[in-house]
Amino acid sequence: VLQRSPQNTARLRGAPILSDDGALSLLIYTFAGGSAQQPSTSLHDYFNNEGGGATAAVLNRVFRVYGRHWWAVNRPRKFVLAEEYDRLLPVHLQAVWTEDDPPADLVLQASEASAIDLRDVVVGTRIELRGFRVSALDEGEDRVRLTAEPPWGEASAPIRVRVARMRDVKYEIDEPLSSICVEVNATRLDMLCAAAGAALPGFRPADRDFALPGVNALGEPQVQPRNPLYGLDALMDRVIEARFSTIHGDLNLQNILVDRPTGFAWLIDFSDTRIGPSLFDLQRLEVQIVTKLITADEEGDLSMAAAVYRLMVALHSDAPSSVAPGPSLEEPYELLVGLRRLARQYLMDDLEWDEYYCGLIVALVGALKFDELTNLDRLLALTAAATLSGLLGRPPFTAATASISDAPPMPVPSVPAPPEPVRPPKLQEFVGRTAELTVYADRLEANGVGVISGMAGVGKTALATVLTEWVAQPEQIFWHSFHAGDGLNSVVWNLAAFLAWHGHDDLWLMLETARLSSGIPPQSDTLFDYLLQLLRDRDYLLCFDDFHLADDDPMVARLIERLLQILPGSQL
Repeated sequence: VLQRSPQNTARLRGAPILSDDGALSLLIYTFAGGSAQQPSTSLHDYFNNEGGGATAAVLNRVFRVYGRHWWAVNRPRKFVLAEEYDRLLPVHLQAVWTEDDPPADLVLQASEASAIDLRDVVVGTRIELRGFRVSALDEGEDRVRLTAEPPWGEASAPIRVRVARMRDVKYEIDEPLSSICVEVNATRLDMLCAAAGAALPGFRPADRDFALPGVNALGEPQVQPRNPLYGLDALMDRVIEARFSTIHGDLNLQNILVDRPTGFAWLIDFSDTRIGPSLFDLQRLEVQIVTKLITADEEGDLSMAAAVYRLMVALHSDAPSSVAPGPSLEEPYELLVGLRRLARQYLMDDLEWDEYYCGLIVALVGALKFDELTNLDRLLALTAAATLSGLLGRPPFTAATASISDAPPMPVPSVPAPPEPVRPPKLQEFVGRTAELTVYADRLEANGVGVISGMAGVGKTALATVLTEWVAQPEQIFWHSFHAGDGLNSVVWNLAAFLAWHGHDDLWLMLETARLSSGIPPQSDTLFDYLLQLLRDRDYLLCFDDFHLADDDPMVARLIERLLQILPGSQL
């Protein structure tokens, strides 16, 4: 922060001063602005007094002028969304300390287990945590938060578990625990569903679509809102290409101070400052605007939620209208238009908003955990996240369709269900060849890959069909037969359909939505990233028959190379 903080920003004066025991530290910093006669104010209070336009001008100065040492100095990087955004969600598990008898149902070893290992955990599961460290203490409620780093080289977030502990046990921050047994009393999804249900009675977490009475009753939606909790794990697994820079990390309406007479602004509180996605701070600010600056009116909670739906749709435009989608939203809308204009300069593609929406959806869902929010605040965050989930994969509206108050609803293509996976061909008769089958089965076991080659008519397809019966269950088998002229599109489409059939429909929805709306699907490398993330650790058997018909296609060859990279023991 000292070396790269923006000008006119609260500045640290030297290294932290530590107490004798090292348990406490003191930061000394100064900032310019304000006076005893005219004290500075938070951005929250500045908005309430000066309105959305003036507040947008303050943000513009912070990001465009002062931020030239931070957000504007960036470079592209690919990452899994969970790496940077998991911290915004509740802990993975909430548990109570137990004795170590009876034995645990699951053992999690720090630096060996990852968050993916927790996805099948349910309430009542007994877990032994090994090598976790104490990352936070809650003395008032007698709880401790434990953290474990993921395996080295794995693109995932640390595991976080909140444990209710015995009062006579004393822990220290960063203290490693050799072993502790706990019993799960809530998973992350349980906590989020409880918060969503309190905000919207009748909320159905298992439904993919998000039912909002205040929207449906008006003959909408122009965009079908999607339940943001339904595919949260798949969203967190998405591979994103984004710009990385120095970020504040906790930029909110209280951490930007403003001198009201001049509009001069500076930042405070740098405990989370780090290298991260350049959009992160703007996404956090947008959540604050939705949950803290949109105020209730006499129409009721559902009416406000419907207004937020219209707000998110109106902002999804190449040129947002100058008219807010409702009188009560004029000031927040003007501020959000300015914020989105800033966000656009940090997008990898300024006409593709999925990169921004993915992180923003997680931040909005994460806001459900805050005790300071009312149920209305949570409902607005949930509605915004659902609307943005429905906008994923859709190009920005043109000026002619940007205003949902004047334009008729545009049809939303109905994505068809994926076709049933193709099965290996049925054989009328197959005799012998046990030695060959054994060789190929051993190769699959050792390296994860086997190539059956030979002249036409020697029975390669028949041998491969029997081999699948040896090494995999029918539901694990993906079978694709190449034909003359086939290329990458047919393989990717069939893989997406296969994954969707097995409950991982993120890529299928993206491809089908683009096809039905005449949109442009992601570039091939991005598609490969999606596929690899969805296929990793799924224990599928991928079979490509008649591969010689496509082995001259460089994109198919590239796909196979990328697939080989996730196989154990493979060499390119």
